[in-house]
Amino acid sequence: MRLRKAFNSILIYFDHSALFETKIDITITQKKITKQAGVNYMKGVNLLKITVLMDDAVPGNTDLVAQHGASFFLEIKAEKEKTCVLVDVGQSSKALFHNMSRLNIDPESIDILVLTHCHYDHTGAVVDLLRASKKKDLPIIAHPTLFRPHFACKPVISYIGVPQGNGPLEIEAAGGRLLLSKDPVQVREGVIVLGEIPRKTDFEEPSIKAITIEEGHVKKDMLFDDTALAVNVEGHGIVIVTGCSHSGIVNITLHAKDIFSGIPIEGILGGFHLKDADPEHIEKTVSQLASLKPRWIAAGHCTGFDAMVAFKNYFGDDFTPLHAGKTVTIPKS
Repeated sequence: MRLRKAFNSILIYFDHSALFETKIDITITQKKITKQAGVNYMKGVNLLKITVLMDDAVPGNTDLVAQHGASFFLEIKAEKEKTCVLVDVGQSSKALFHNMSRLNIDPESIDILVLTHCHYDHTGAVVDLLRASKKKDLPIIAHPTLFRPHFACKPVISYIGVPQGNGPLEIEAAGGRLLLSKDPVQVREGVIVLGEIPRKTDFEEPSIKAITIEEGHVKKDMLFDDTALAVNVEGHGIVIVTGCSHSGIVNITLHAKDIFSGIPIEGILGGFHLKDADPEHIEKTVSQLASLKPRWIAAGHCTGFDAMVAFKNYFGDDFTPLHAGKTVTIPKS
């Protein structure tokens, strides 16, 4: 399959020397993406359909379940090829598989898994999902620090990272093949996992007060593993799919625009983690995202009620709250 060949070339040409760089030069980044797969990463796909598998909300009169967390199923069509990408897996395989069954989505259809960051409510069902997929060497794209110690400090210290039983050894034993990169990784033409997000804004800092352990010392955890996926839909623009946006949804959008230089933003979908943000932070986020001119925004999970109201007030009908079972198709059928 062409998809398998593309991933082989990614693994062969992946430049590990950049893993420990902290500054990201976008020109170098674009060259690396081209080198990784040897194809035109700017070329758009023909169709993108996103189905929300897990969210904190469900619509009325449904047998879908809600749970704190997020999971998005992407069906991507380009010419005669179809690629299915799962972004995050929520915290419970029982809830995830329930909703997948109700939405007629087969785990065996998944070609690639993307984990946006380490939190348990995005990574809790990885191994169970891999077993259900019945795949061997299923590519799993994430940041190299995904499996670090990660503890919340309030109200008391608690572990909130990748849950026990979903570590690297268990993942590979279940049929997964980890591709851990700080650099952007091309999934296929027009589809890129953004890698480590440059922190450009002066107001977007992780609201979660967390710590990690480095060389035996306690350090503030800045969630540098937080990433997102960007899809260039031909004739429409970039669609960004994010899990929690701990690196800042404005920073994420700026990075996607840098990679897909000159291509407009079609839409932004996912969790924006503004539930604990103050009004000034929310106002800056809305205004700066508006300046980047997305055609629509769909937010849920950790975005928070106040932020959703602010987005709705500014974007009107171009803003949609997310819920399990929600679908977004570009172009609209």
